[in-house]
Parts: sequence; structure tokens; C-alpha cells
Amino acid sequence: MNDRAPNNRAVNDGTMSDDVSTRPRRRGVVHLAGWLFADLMLVLFVTSFSSIVLAAPAHPVPPTRSATPSPSPSKSLMPQKPVLVLNPQPFYINVDAAALAANVVTGQVAQNIIDQMNSQLDARGFRNAKAGLIETFGYTPSQGSASRGQAEAASINKIITGGIPSLAGALTQPYWGGGDDNKAEVEVFFFE
Repeated sequence: MNDRAPNNRAVNDGTMSDDVSTRPRRRGVVHLAGWLFADLMLVLFVTSFSSIVLAAPAHPVPPTRSATPSPSPSKSLMPQKPVLVLNPQPFYINVDAAALAANVVTGQVAQNIIDQMNSQLDARGFRNAKAGLIETFGYTPSQGSASRGQAEAASINKIITGGIPSLAGALTQPYWGGGDDNKAEVEVFFFE
């Protein structure tokens, strides 16, 4: 006689467990979506819980007084950090564009740029002011020569930070600006 059941399962004689219970179950998409939803809720809970800002008490508690008062630091004893003024001071100079773009700067070209900057710094009262940031725009007539304008600006930055003590150590950034080929604009952000 056939010892197999019609659905090809072995007959359970008490020695073997049922095939259905030992076979691994396939988990459906719904099951995976449930775990994904649970993980998402956990992430949202942790994020929202960590972003809560606790409010200060409505009535601040006055500090307790000690038997010996400690001296409070005066403003003159505390070191003051310089503050960069976010209002740039523009300076316009005439340059030898061909020499600057080729990075062939002679002493006369460099001294001309330094003299123009010094005279404008003196006239506007910034001769001894410490610069924190310098943005220089090398002017060229077309955008196709933007890299040449940036090269001019980089050369000007090198000249003025090396030749003017109040501008030494400032961060510099060269830019291209559209305009007359032999002009440049130097925007200086000074410390207060």
C-alpha cells in the first residue's frame, strides 16, 4: 500500500513531526513593511526627543551669596577678540594687466600697486587698521578671459599682503570682474 498521503506528505506515525511545522515560513512584504515602519518610528522618536529644548524656569533662582565675595573680572583684564566688520572697504587701483596675468611682476609694477593702496588707505584712515579678509577682482573685458582676471587678482593679493603690514596675514580670495582690462578692485574687510 502507499505510505504517502495524497499531498505527498509522510504519514505521521508519532515518530516524525509534521512537515508543515518544521518547514520555514516565508515572510511576506507586509511583515517587512511592519519592521520598516517600526524602525522609522524609532528614528523619528529619537530625533524629536533629542531636539527638544528645555525652557528656562519662569522665575530664575537668585544666586546664593558666599561669605567671601570673589572679584569680578573687569573688561580691561579680559582679552578681547577682534571682530571682523562685514562692511568691505573698496579700493580701486590701476594695474599692468599683462604683467600680472603672466605672473611676471617687476619691482616697479609691485611698488606702483603698493603705493596706490597706501595712498588710499591713508586718505580713508585705514593705514594702521588690521585686515582680516581681502577679496580682489581682476577686471577683464569678457568672461572668456575670467581665468586671466583671477590670475591678476591673485598676483595683486600676493603683492599687497607682502608689501603692506596692515594687510599681511589676511585671508585672500581672487575673483574675476567684468570691466576695463587695466583696473582692479580690492575689497578689504577690516577688524574692528
